[in-house]
Amino acid sequence: MHILHVSDGYSTHDHRLLGQLSRRGRVSFLPLRATGRLERRPLPEGVGELALPHPPGPPENPAFTSAVAALRRLLAEHGVDAVQAGPLQGPGQLVAASGFHPFVLLSMGSDILTEAWRDARSQESAAATLRAADGLVCDCRAVAAAARRLADIPGDRTVVLPYGVEEAFLEPGRDAALRRELGFGDGSFLVLACRSFEPVYDVPTVVAAFGLAAARDPRLCLALAGDGSEAGAVRRAVERCGAGHRIVLPGRLSQAALRRFYRGSDCYLTGSRSDGSSVSLLEAMAAGLPVVASDIPGNREWVAAGRTGRLFPVGDPAAAARALLAVAAMDGRARTAMGEQGRRTVRRRAVWNDNVERLHTFYNALEDRLKRAGNREGGPQ
Repeated sequence: MHILHVSDGYSTHDHRLLGQLSRRGRVSFLPLRATGRLERRPLPEGVGELALPHPPGPPENPAFTSAVAALRRLLAEHGVDAVQAGPLQGPGQLVAASGFHPFVLLSMGSDILTEAWRDARSQESAAATLRAADGLVCDCRAVAAAARRLADIPGDRTVVLPYGVEEAFLEPGRDAALRRELGFGDGSFLVLACRSFEPVYDVPTVVAAFGLAAARDPRLCLALAGDGSEAGAVRRAVERCGAGHRIVLPGRLSQAALRRFYRGSDCYLTGSRSDGSSVSLLEAMAAGLPVVASDIPGNREWVAAGRTGRLFPVGDPAAAARALLAVAAMDGRARTAMGEQGRRTVRRRAVWNDNVERLHTFYNALEDRLKRAGNREGGPQ
């Protein structure tokens, strides 16, 4: 079987999914944006990369129509048997418009939680894409519920599958030297925030919250890792927060560097306005860090307030600061116990190697269902 994986760019999610798909046969990769390559590792061995003549643009753009035709030619020329694509906007819409089956839609969380609800046209397009898909993979229950509100999807077409963490993030151990290398003292309390500098992750609120908390607790320092379209706004937030001298910006971190920052930090902070099962949140919990997170449905599926961390209202830096100060004020044993509870939660529900077996089971069931329905061969239907 020849499977094509279609994505916006090349991320850690793509790298892991491509590696697992290769277990099912021949795999090709089609990134729609050359600028979206966030993963530094090369493609997994044996995975070939394909390309369209030009990016598709939104569905109402004439370029989208020509991209659909180009995709149909590519699918036929390369003998593709099945396609999985995500997120919904862009890759999912393109494959749905091509009429190709079987087609599995991979939700990335906010594509269904927020982007699909922007206006009536967005809802209509999202519903059409969901109805066109033969299967839907959601990374949390909130995404599956939102998808059901958009389109009446049969239950056997959906699987809730947190993409989860790699085993290396669960390995015990601390990195006491990190804070010294960052210029902070041994008695400091190191907070880690590592979401991309994009509007949906509301990094300026994280910075403002840290500034308020740091004014009350001189031990606090912040490693603000990442980059993105709001880099300028984030730097301005750092300058005006009143605690810029206690913030370091190491940029976007490799997977190895991320593991070191998790091990060297005392707490994880995220202010995301929308998310499914955030992999960075799960990685922080896997490393045994208490988490302070925005109170959104995706985070509530993982953060048990008072047991694995604390939640605060979206966009409320004062509330986030109070939550951060509460975690910092805990004695070491209580904070360690909170982190260990989070680690157990991740080990039980969100290990990539365990969850991916459920993905293979889902694909096997989908293949059997399509075979019984007489739709075994790939192609436009």
